[in-house]
Amino acid sequence: MNMLPMIIGLAIVLAVTLFVLVVWVARRADDDRGSLVATSWLAQAAMWITAITAVAAAASAIFSPKLELALPVEPFWPGVPTGAKLSGTGATIKDAGFETLTVQAEGLNAPVRFLLAGAILLSAVTALAIFYFFRRAAQSALAGDPFNPAVARAAQLASVTVLVAGLASQVINGIAKNQAAIEVLRWTGLAKDCSGGCPAIETWWPETTLRFELSFWPIGAALALAAMAAIWRFGDHLQRETEGLI
Repeated sequence: MNMLPMIIGLAIVLAVTLFVLVVWVARRADDDRGSLVATSWLAQAAMWITAITAVAAAASAIFSPKLELALPVEPFWPGVPTGAKLSGTGATIKDAGFETLTVQAEGLNAPVRFLLAGAILLSAVTALAIFYFFRRAAQSALAGDPFNPAVARAAQLASVTVLVAGLASQVINGIAKNQAAIEVLRWTGLAKDCSGGCPAIETWWPETTLRFELSFWPIGAALALAAMAAIWRFGDHLQRETEGLI
């Protein structure tokens, strides 16, 4: 899922390239259709790969006994035990802390697992909507109708899907990881058996925190796709006017 913003960015670049190809093919009729054929096939392949990968990842989130997760924690830095002294470092740490803890967790409950799977599937739906737009636009151009209204509808559908599913997947993923952090890190009992005294637990065990990290790339991507839909509608309007003059 962390790769999805990069995929969406690449998808927007490809969308602009595809629009240029559509206009070019519309002006040159049947000359050199190889680029659009390749776009159509690649989009179809990307849809299958995305769907299969997402289903496999979601199944793993639900059924795998061990999951690797990056969990939010309060800023934490392990304390040096009393009497210990480090030497030989080239610089001195004056203040430090990490806010994300990477763990391999076992025994997570079903709600957390289903939330993680849901976030994965929503992310996949976001990518699938964009790839569907690519394929629909390429097919329309190959059919000799580059500004078919169906392409504008596909762009609009992709715009709404990216906005809703792109943001929802991040929120659901955040809820799942916050709940997983509670299950992994919160404790109800502590037994101490340390010779010479035990250090305070705060110095060696991180505390959970409620944190959501939202990226707003779905808004920018949705606006770009909405603009593409408007451009395709405008192209359809011009095409109809031109046909009416002939």
